[in-house]
Amino acid sequence: MLTDAIISLAGVAVSLVGAWLIARKYGDVAGTLAARRFQEEDAKRARVTAFQSLINAVARIRGVVEHYQSPGFSMGRGVPKFPVTAFETAFVSGSPGLAASSELLDAVNDYLIVADSINSFVDICLARGGDWGRPIKQACTPLPEILDRLSDCLQRELESSAGLCNFVHY
Repeated sequence: MLTDAIISLAGVAVSLVGAWLIARKYGDVAGTLAARRFQEEDAKRARVTAFQSLINAVARIRGVVEHYQSPGFSMGRGVPKFPVTAFETAFVSGSPGLAASSELLDAVNDYLIVADSINSFVDICLARGGDWGRPIKQACTPLPEILDRLSDCLQRELESSAGLCNFVHY
């Protein structure tokens, strides 16, 4: 009788230890899976936020273009430069989270080329002095079309990313 009780207790102990080990193993798997899902959702939210920020940057850039193309523009009224850092960081630096379509990358590349050349031209004009407003206005001519393409591509990428994500913050 005592032997039967000891054997029963040993069986229960082995079952409990086995159940604990199985629960621990599968609990770790479930925890890892939950953490991975959270990281994926977090990456999707970051992607949506990045595209929203870039769309806002394009809107600010349009303001700089309007400033340069306004009838009363002169070098003495302040010379804003075209922002390039956000686009360089998001696309040129090779950030894997913002893998984008080739059309968007082409639009970003076109913008960066024109913006860098205008910014360099502005630096030269400021160093030499005088009013270089007319040449700067001419250099800005291709920007509205490039910004339209860039804005359209960013909007498509945002919509695509938002479709993958439960969280969209506008």
